[in-house]
Amino acid sequence: MNFGWFNRNTPDSELIRTTVHEFGHAIGLAHEHLSPVNTIKWDKPKVYAYYMSPPENWTRQQVNEQVLNKYKPADVRNTKYDPASIMHYYVDPSLTLDGKGVGLNMTLSAKDKLFIGKIYPN
Repeated sequence: MNFGWFNRNTPDSELIRTTVHEFGHAIGLAHEHLSPVNTIKWDKPKVYAYYMSPPENWTRQQVNEQVLNKYKPADVRNTKYDPASIMHYYVDPSLTLDGKGVGLNMTLSAKDKLFIGKIYPN
C-alpha cells in the first residue's frame, strides 16, 4: 500500500479515498482505468509528458504500467467499464483525445460493491 505522500496537512478526504483504494488492492481489486474494456481515448504524448514531469517524475515504463497498458482479458475478472470505481485514477480531460475525463472518485461505486460481493460471497 502506498501512503508515502501523507503528512499532517493531508485532507481527511484524501486519506479516506486513498485508504479505500489501497484496501481495494489488498482484497484483489485492480485499477479500473487499466480494464481491458475501458473506453479511454488517451492522448499518449500528453500522458507521457504529464506523468514524466514533476511531481510524478515517472519513467516511460511506469506510465505504461500504471496508466496506459490495459490488462489482458485472461489475466483479470472484470465488470463492464466503471468510470465511477474507487479503483480508477483521476483522468484529466486534457489527457484524452475526446476531452472526456474521469473525476476524483471518493467512495466505492455500486459496481465496486457488487464485484466485491461476487468475489467474497457470504
